[in-house]
Amino acid sequence: MQDPFKLGEKLRQFRVHVNYTQEYAAAQLDVSKSTYCEYEKGLHPVPHEVVMKAAKLYNVEPAIFFASASLKLGADRNEAGSLAANNSPELLRSFEEREQKLLEFMKAQTTAMNDQMTMLARMIRGSA
Repeated sequence: MQDPFKLGEKLRQFRVHVNYTQEYAAAQLDVSKSTYCEYEKGLHPVPHEVVMKAAKLYNVEPAIFFASASLKLGADRNEAGSLAANNSPELLRSFEEREQKLLEFMKAQTTAMNDQMTMLARMIRGSA
């Protein structure tokens, strides 16, 4: 499953920016290191509750994770909290973009599930 918001990449960028290890970030987010690594690599979807915990950990608005623009982290490791204020017009636009992308994603998932159910029903009918 493709992540349209690149949540894993943003988790990695914040973690590296503040010089946290993967072990530390995983512990703060209440996930195993291996699960956290999968998030960063985009191999596993990042749950909503992890995004909320990450926003708190890095002192940013959760919406920053759903912005379509790339992160622009300051040179000072303490500047991560200023991201939301600097990008607020972009963040407002990103809500609409996020809704559209989520809707498209949900439609694609529904279509895939319907296709799987149809195939399964055909297989069951064929074996009956």
